[in-house]
Amino acid sequence: MNEYVTDTMALILRLEKRKMPEQVKNMFLDAENGRIKINISVMVLAEIGYLSEKNRIDANLTDVENYINQFETISE
Repeated sequence: MNEYVTDTMALILRLEKRKMPEQVKNMFLDAENGRIKINISVMVLAEIGYLSEKNRIDANLTDVENYINQFETISE
């Protein structure tokens, strides 16, 4: 199984259901359907925590945790 690492912006766009490049959207869909694995780095978690705390984004670390728990092929 192929593995990838997401960056902060791509994960935020997915969590907030915002428009994203079709290729990136398809990679998340592939992971959600068990075809590939997406890893989330600690730095991405730190950035989401910071941006959420500063009210710069709607997503927060609880949203990330819920998303991870939904899909076996998306992990930190």
